[in-house]
Amino acid sequence: MIDGRVVVLLRSSSVARAPVYRHLRSLGAILVLVHPYHPMPEFDGVFHHWLKFDTDDVAAVRVALQELLTARNLKPDAIVSFDEYAVFQAAALAESFQLTPVPLPSAAIRQNNLKDRFRLFCAEHRINSPKSVCLPLPLLLSLEAMRTNAQTEELCDSVFDEVRAEIQNTISTTLTAASITFPVVLKPSPGAGSLLARLCADIDEATRHVWCMLQTLSSYPDKKHLLAVVRGAGDSVELPESPASPYVQILAEEFISGQEVDIDCVVERGVVRFCSISDNFAPSPPYFAEVGGRCPSTLDFEAQRALRDLLESYVVACGDQLHGVLHFEAKYDFTRRTAYVIEVNCRPGSAETNTMINTVYRGMSLGESLVRCALQQPVREQLVRLFPEVMLSSREPNHQHLLINSSTGASPMKEDGSSASELDELAVPMWRALGGLARGFYPPQCWAASVNVYPRCAGVLRKVQVPIGDPSLVAFSVSASPGEIVAPPPKRFFLLSWIVARGKTAVEAQDNIEHLAANFVQEVEPQLTV
Repeated sequence: MIDGRVVVLLRSSSVARAPVYRHLRSLGAILVLVHPYHPMPEFDGVFHHWLKFDTDDVAAVRVALQELLTARNLKPDAIVSFDEYAVFQAAALAESFQLTPVPLPSAAIRQNNLKDRFRLFCAEHRINSPKSVCLPLPLLLSLEAMRTNAQTEELCDSVFDEVRAEIQNTISTTLTAASITFPVVLKPSPGAGSLLARLCADIDEATRHVWCMLQTLSSYPDKKHLLAVVRGAGDSVELPESPASPYVQILAEEFISGQEVDIDCVVERGVVRFCSISDNFAPSPPYFAEVGGRCPSTLDFEAQRALRDLLESYVVACGDQLHGVLHFEAKYDFTRRTAYVIEVNCRPGSAETNTMINTVYRGMSLGESLVRCALQQPVREQLVRLFPEVMLSSREPNHQHLLINSSTGASPMKEDGSSASELDELAVPMWRALGGLARGFYPPQCWAASVNVYPRCAGVLRKVQVPIGDPSLVAFSVSASPGEIVAPPPKRFFLLSWIVARGKTAVEAQDNIEHLAANFVQEVEPQLTV
């Protein structure tokens, strides 16, 4: 039971997480928030206790948290985070309180979040992933040096002119040695979301983007949270940065074409208990800012089986220490007919992703699953509550059938909306064909689709309006208010809004979300200096 358990949350994440926390509170959890600022009004009535403290220094957080808990006569039962900037710290803090770290021990999360080490882990365990290499940039390009050089635009341009040839030569020789050809993807390691990740078509684009990344990271306000992962638990990020060892590295990867997907799953001691595969809509190049997606996936059986097998290879490599919720990002290359892991987020997916899963799978809350894992409570209890007829039945298909993506197990529908009864062959829903409960798949009750809306230009937001009267609308979140400064990628990678719609079929769900996006209103007063 979650009732009466003290759950410590590191960082609130966005206001879109409020429904997750309200659900946990409705189950009786006592919620203690550690966050550097006063919680947003949307969180009113959610948290029982709040500690105003930043989360980058694990040792300091532990002291402050212990003081608060002692003063309130509380003993923590779980310490977790839904925020990318605090997942590692939450695991390290849980270990220091002798609690269960989720979804992995802090050392394993650190290895996972440092993208270069993650690629080495994949290679060691023969997990399909893009070829990659760290760029050994000149020492003068450390973030410390960049902070000094970026004082004025003129000085910055002058320095770039001086080092451009050296950067270009470093990129060329490094890619050649690693047998990586253009186009390539450049991204920071560690990073968060799609921060500064860019597809570069040639050496000139790559050289300019390396310079752009270094400029941005030198003054990036949340860099201390990235450095907390680099330096490990117990180390303050206020230590002076060594010019000879830039902490945030730049990773160059081969570009994998094909369909990008998210696999959101719950794993108990190395066994996948729940699995959902969602399609991502293609982002607008050259950046990888997510634009939305569709749940469940409409990929064919071969592709989804390959993706589920890819997930299994990662789970097996991690072993029984893997215990919690993952947001597993992958791609299926149709030409090579191979699935590749892009990265693994050691937390539930973004709010719109969780909303789609909640909509499609009868109210499935990955937030509840995460807390259950942290409390060492079986996820089966949650799944039995949501899928009693499936969990309590041992009936599984034992011979090959026609495969479809159905909206329900009882009344399968084709993607175009026609009834499966119109088919001559016996139709089996995709979730069963992929292995059913044995591989973590459950029957979807509908389709859902999402859209991420970014500002059209840089400037002052004057108006934003969501078409709330549309019957297909499930949920939405607006993350900026009139009067605030907004900007699209690459200046800023923050959403203006996300929206989720539902439909009886995949086509209907996508049509509905496109209609909502077309009727979304945003007015931005342009400003060139943003």
